[in-house]
Amino acid sequence: MWWMFLSILDYIPHQTTQLWSYDKNGFNDLINTLFWCCSLTIFIFYFFSKFLERFLRSQRISVYKCLPTIRFIWNIGFYATCTTFLHFYHKYFIAPRILKETSSFFPKYRDALFLPTDHCSIFNSISIILTTFYITSALFDLRERDFTEAASKWLFASVIMSLDHYGLENYSIILNMLFGLFNMLADCLTTASLYTNEKNRTYNRLFVFVRLITW
Repeated sequence: MWWMFLSILDYIPHQTTQLWSYDKNGFNDLINTLFWCCSLTIFIFYFFSKFLERFLRSQRISVYKCLPTIRFIWNIGFYATCTTFLHFYHKYFIAPRILKETSSFFPKYRDALFLPTDHCSIFNSISIILTTFYITSALFDLRERDFTEAASKWLFASVIMSLDHYGLENYSIILNMLFGLFNMLADCLTTASLYTNEKNRTYNRLFVFVRLITW
């Protein structure tokens, strides 16, 4: 799925300093980009869910468990891929800059955590893909009437766009890696709760505790 996004992003003119600006043209370009990326994501998810639903039905899984299981596999696949990619991106592109900056006698920046981006076009593409995923996830949550999850994902998508606007690449990458790990744990607990006995109070307490933390 990543290569489809990147092929679309090749046709989108990137800014040299930031993904979007506060003027009318910059905001319109951002909305247009997110619209087409979200449309592509929903299109892929539709056929992915139909294919996986047939497989789950063949395994005699009940109907009310199918959609949460499909969402779990979809989310875990994205979070695992995203976290792995961001880890290596940070290791080979950002960490050397931080090491060079901290070992300098006259560092340009006081806090390496808020080191500005040096790979603007790549960081823009990453921000678009991440924002697209959280917006579409929020739309899926709204369809399921899970308003708290939808609100939190809309808020996090806004945070990603804001970090991209100010070019805080290091902070954004670390935040998305941590958020991805927490969401993987939360989704694993959510899906496991569907196949766990209701009398297992220890697991249910752990599930509620982790969900509160991740939210």
